[in-house]
Amino acid sequence: MLYLHIGTPKTASTTIQRFLNTTPLSVRTVAAFGDKTAWKLAVTADSPAARERYQRRKDKPADMRFEAVRDTVLGQAALEVGADKNLRYVASCEHFYADFGTDEAAIRKLHRDLAEIFGEVRVIVYLRDQVSFLKSYYAQWVKGKRASSATFEDFVEDQVADGFWLDYYRPMTIWADAFGADNIRAIPFSRDNFPEGNIIVDFLHQIDEATPAALRAAREIRQRNVSPSYGEIRALQRLNRLGLGGMRPVVRNLIKILPAQDFPTEFDAMIRAKSRETNRAVNRDFCSHYARKLPD
Repeated sequence: MLYLHIGTPKTASTTIQRFLNTTPLSVRTVAAFGDKTAWKLAVTADSPAARERYQRRKDKPADMRFEAVRDTVLGQAALEVGADKNLRYVASCEHFYADFGTDEAAIRKLHRDLAEIFGEVRVIVYLRDQVSFLKSYYAQWVKGKRASSATFEDFVEDQVADGFWLDYYRPMTIWADAFGADNIRAIPFSRDNFPEGNIIVDFLHQIDEATPAALRAAREIRQRNVSPSYGEIRALQRLNRLGLGGMRPVVRNLIKILPAQDFPTEFDAMIRAKSRETNRAVNRDFCSHYARKLPD
């Protein structure tokens, strides 16, 4: 049995992965998939997004090309699982969702490969409302490895034109067709949907690991990966544009003493309008039993 956590980004994936890597559990991670996250397994998407992400990784093997990781990770996982007597495994990487995108053939192949190793595979995905997601995602683009110099306005325009993050329904139906609808757990990202308002507690229930000891450990976790304010992001974006990325730590410390600025709201209505119909379909087919659904 494999519990496959596919994201999405900006839904506390780092917190989940930190918990999995620091807490004794009966469910096991797979070393062949990666040391902290299952990033090597995501490489098997063999997509432009996966290749670009691999090139940006600082912890990738210095002497191993993308193709070598892609072509060996599943074989290594099969050997590892075959030599282990454990029956339950978990793999978490927030980039599965984007790296596999809407590639039906790649997602079906992933299911075949994983089913051959683990038997049953359950897919877990958290879906964040697109307005708050795009704001947090933009912050990551600017402050993270991309060091983007794009303005928020240009970023939103590009994301709306691309449409991928505004339509959760098409990718979710592809994953459901490949893995089976009964094996999909799609959870709208909201404290109202989590037991005790705690996403780690929810995740433990999703992976059938809600033991008293694990729940106690989950209650002690505090989410630390918090997006910076819009004022901070604007300053970092301008530094990126000027090629002064080395000054970012200093500027971030200075800006934190200033009053926080909120993200612009001028695009919110447009984003909601363009995602409303597909959100309604996701709510109907995947999330109907949740108290807080995606905005529709």
